[in-house]
Amino acid sequence: KLSKIEVMGESGAGAVKIAFTAQNYAKAVMIDDEILKEDKAVLLELIAAAINDGAQKIEKEKEKIVANPAMLGGMLAGDANTGKE
Repeated sequence: KLSKIEVMGESGAGAVKIAFTAQNYAKAVMIDDEILKEDKAVLLELIAAAINDGAQKIEKEKEKIVANPAMLGGMLAGDANTGKE
C-alpha cells in the first residue's frame, strides 16, 4: 500500500516539485524554467526544500496509516489471525 501513496514536495511557490512514494522514492522532478535562470545556490536550496517538504508529507501519511490501521486494507489481518506480532 505504501508504494501506491504519493506526495508532492514543493518549494519556491511551486517552482520546484518532487513527487515521492510513501516508501521515500522520488518518482519525478519538475523545475520551472524561470528558476533555471537563478544562481546555482538558489536552485540547490529550492531542491533541498522540496525534498524536505516531501519527507514531512510522507511522515504525515504514515502517521495517518498508523492512527487508522483500516487504511492498510486488511494487510495486517493475516498476522492477527496467526498470533504473530
